[in-house]
Amino acid sequence: VREKLEEIKKNLPPDVEPRIVMDNSEFILASVGNLRNTVLWAVFFVFMVLLFFLRDLRAAIIVAVAIPTSLIITFLLMWLAGYTINTDSLASLAVAVGLVVDNAIVVVDNINRHRHKGERPKEGAVFGANEVARAVFASTLTTVSIFLPIIFVGGIAAIIFGQFAAIVTMALVASLFTALMLVPMLSSKLLKVRNPNSSRSILDFFYNRGEKVLTGMEQLYVKFLNWSLENRKTVFLSCVVLFAWSIGIVGFIGTEFFPEQDQNRVSAEYELPIGTRYERTGVVAQQLQTITENNVPERRNSFLRWGVYGGGSHYAAEEESYKGILFISLKPKRQRDVSPETIIKRLRKITDKMPGATIRFSAEDPLAAMMFGGGGKLAVELYGHNMDEARVYAEAVKSAMATVEGVDDVQISRKEEKPELRVIIDREKASNLGLDVKTIGKTIETFFAGSTATRYRERGNEYDVEVRLRPKDRDRIEDLRDVSISMPNGGQVSLVNIAKIEEGLGPTKIERKDQARYITVSGQVSGRDLGSVANDVRKALEKIPAPPGFSYKFAGAEKEKKEAFRLLMIAVGLGMVLVYMVMASQFESYRDPFIIFFSIPFGIVGVIIALALTGQAMSVVSFLALIMLVGIVVNDGIVLISYVNILRRRGHDVYSAIIEGGRSRLRPVICTSCTTMLAMTPLAFSRGEGAEIWVPFAVTVIGGLFVGTIITLVLMPTLYSVFEGFKASAARAT
Repeated sequence: VREKLEEIKKNLPPDVEPRIVMDNSEFILASVGNLRNTVLWAVFFVFMVLLFFLRDLRAAIIVAVAIPTSLIITFLLMWLAGYTINTDSLASLAVAVGLVVDNAIVVVDNINRHRHKGERPKEGAVFGANEVARAVFASTLTTVSIFLPIIFVGGIAAIIFGQFAAIVTMALVASLFTALMLVPMLSSKLLKVRNPNSSRSILDFFYNRGEKVLTGMEQLYVKFLNWSLENRKTVFLSCVVLFAWSIGIVGFIGTEFFPEQDQNRVSAEYELPIGTRYERTGVVAQQLQTITENNVPERRNSFLRWGVYGGGSHYAAEEESYKGILFISLKPKRQRDVSPETIIKRLRKITDKMPGATIRFSAEDPLAAMMFGGGGKLAVELYGHNMDEARVYAEAVKSAMATVEGVDDVQISRKEEKPELRVIIDREKASNLGLDVKTIGKTIETFFAGSTATRYRERGNEYDVEVRLRPKDRDRIEDLRDVSISMPNGGQVSLVNIAKIEEGLGPTKIERKDQARYITVSGQVSGRDLGSVANDVRKALEKIPAPPGFSYKFAGAEKEKKEAFRLLMIAVGLGMVLVYMVMASQFESYRDPFIIFFSIPFGIVGVIIALALTGQAMSVVSFLALIMLVGIVVNDGIVLISYVNILRRRGHDVYSAIIEGGRSRLRPVICTSCTTMLAMTPLAFSRGEGAEIWVPFAVTVIGGLFVGTIITLVLMPTLYSVFEGFKASAARAT
């Protein structure tokens, strides 16, 4: 488009400069750049965590190699699938950075443990990787299983996040092959056993200090685990109280369909009374433009339009002559201190004083506008046949919605009636003359609105030939009465002889859905979450008596939110079944997966606490993070319980297997959780373009994983001891 404009510019006068007013490419590029930086920061944080927990630069590099290797394989799979680099794919890669290293961490940690026992490099790599291969494979499959339903569940959620789920799945599969094939090979060649007493360099000094911190953490955890085994009732009761308390604060968390992005734009649709001339609408448009120039210093460009462009007929242009729209392009987010919502509030204070004009502002992105229509996020559809009663009912609903806090710019889709001339045909007279309603109506339409009679062809070009009366012959009501209708016998009759012409009022349009007439009352939502506003509107509507034969239902974003939540709930249920099946097949037991499954509700507890503390609403994005969390939070339990089972098979009793398993798997469990949480941290604190979408996603994952990890380390071993018939007296005796 820019290249085309440069060509056009060459043929224009010097003082005329064409330019693109509304351009979303800058926002998209800024969003992509913001996510790219997020990915790089995530890689840095992950590497620092690896360095701290593994305490070996070689081991940290081996694990870090899993990141580019897995991502390169993922890029290849994305290319084969036809995906592009966009905000969705980059966000999925930012999430994947914290996940792809989990398997490699577990493998390297176990190989390093075998090497410290005196095994040779190749033997330590083979036996260490083989010992945890089953747990690694199971944990990867559980995460993949939870993403598969998102791809196939359908609906708007699959359209928006299907690619996200597919790319994360690709990255996880790539990380599995990397962890079980590349990491053991590199460990056998590069990993060396360090002398813990050496302090030949600054790195060795920090490694030794880190080892003391981690050893102290292990000792503290073993003491707490021992206390938990002795006080199992206290542990269970505390978990129940925590879960009940979290359920109690659910009411403080709002709901919305999709977080609204700051896309550096504001739009204003304005209307004057129906029948207002095109010229008068233009005057109001210029006034609105002047207000914008004087009160929006954050403005970069603006674009005005009023009337109808490309309407096709003179009648269509007249019908919309009272409408217009103003687009305001704002400076990039980093160059201004206020949000589009603040700018809208500033302008609304001024435009509310403009007499005769109804102005509706919006900062909604184009995708949402296409999905929900131009009315607004909150829409109520009123179904009923009687148009007079529908108008009264709609006005009552409009007044009720306007009183709800957070609802602005309430409008009714069916506009006020416009003056019209009604032609009432005497069907009996017309029939006696051989005429029907269709012929009479077509003749009137041709004379006054015009119709294409033929096409003129010249040198390969075609031109429509439109026929209608001259302006002076169609300006008065008498001109309509004198219209001559051709009869089949060749004669003509005046319209006034076979029809009666009356003046009246008629609707501008009649909307239908599901074979019923309806009117939409809609408005914008600001300052509150959509779910809370919809609940207040529902309570207000219940107080309004509906006319006989009338009903209402919510539409717009509220309807899409409920449908998306329903589909995602199905995805959660299906994903949990798949996760349980995967764990049952790997453990060859129904009991152990049941124990691990208790980490899921407490991961949800973490989500509730995190959303309540940060003031984020539960949206489709948060729901997606919750689904992903179901697959992630069980991984720590798989790693822990699988190793406890290995120790049991080696002859350890229940108590010693739990204590030794907890101590041995504390570091990889905390390390994998920290890598995922810190990989999400740049997303959680992002303030650039497009950050509004991914901040609630990161907050959800961090909160759920934090609480889920703690519960895994405390509740899982305690539950395991109960199912194994372990007695607390045995712990005290030991």
